[in-house]
Amino acid sequence: MAYPLLFFCALIGWSQAFLSIPSLDVEGLTHADITEEALLEVVMDACREEAQNNGRTFNPPALLNPESLLRACLGVLEDADLSASKFRELLNEIITENIFIDRDQAFSSAHHFNDEAIEKGRDIITQGVSIVKASLQQGNLEAARRALGAVTHTLQDFYSHSNWFELGNLDPYPNLLRPDLPLQNIADENTPTCNDCQEKVCPNVILPEILRTNTLTSGYLISTPQGKCYHGDSTRGGISKDFGDDLTPDGTDPHLAAYSTATQATKDLLQNIRITFGNTVFLRSLPNDIAEVQRLTAKIIDNTRGTPNEPSLYILIVFNDLG
Repeated sequence: MAYPLLFFCALIGWSQAFLSIPSLDVEGLTHADITEEALLEVVMDACREEAQNNGRTFNPPALLNPESLLRACLGVLEDADLSASKFRELLNEIITENIFIDRDQAFSSAHHFNDEAIEKGRDIITQGVSIVKASLQQGNLEAARRALGAVTHTLQDFYSHSNWFELGNLDPYPNLLRPDLPLQNIADENTPTCNDCQEKVCPNVILPEILRTNTLTSGYLISTPQGKCYHGDSTRGGISKDFGDDLTPDGTDPHLAAYSTATQATKDLLQNIRITFGNTVFLRSLPNDIAEVQRLTAKIIDNTRGTPNEPSLYILIVFNDLG
């Protein structure tokens, strides 16, 4: 059962910091929340699968968090050498790369599905997934982690920044992960999509024709062309689901709906990667803590060999090790 958890630990890597930038809602539903929830649930699925394959019983934690998941996956194994604090650190690198998109690509419409850059946004997703898989095949885990964090941000933004929810969709759009499938019914630059609304709340802002024809569109963040949808901000309403202030007539919160769909889409992406490489076969090519110690030790020896600093004797001692 250690294999699936170590798979994600190796993939996620180590990080010294975690930046929590609210990207979806002032109520605390953020890109970080989406990414951590999806990662933990996919790790749990992997642990359950490995337990079944080895004839063990897997007891999922009642409250899913890094600490409870660590206990459920590794608590009964003698070789479980990951602490809860370390496992939480292991989640940080992908999450940090995710939220850095808001910093590094703040004005890129395609990275956020703004300004009706829907096809370009899908290109960023499919190219990012290709980089993740190619990096894993090459054993370049650092590149895989960076690419995975970045691609999940763009994937999540589709559900908050487009009109996918208004078109009646509560499930993820599978074509976003499939470059071989066309994106259908995308509004072109000459298609009117929204009414002009300068108010804080703009109900029914999307034109009925757009809804009737299931036409995809997204809001413009800075300069909104006439007849197009505004993204929305703290003073003026738009079509984004970044905030959870308004409910639909049937009582649905569009923000929570977008959050739920974005989480499922992130899980679908992670499951695709896990299934592609497998829990056991892929792990054989990944380094663990012992392998990293061996690599660093060899590097130290190689860097000093034949130099005036080369030691005449090496002593290996135990320092602050458990067990």
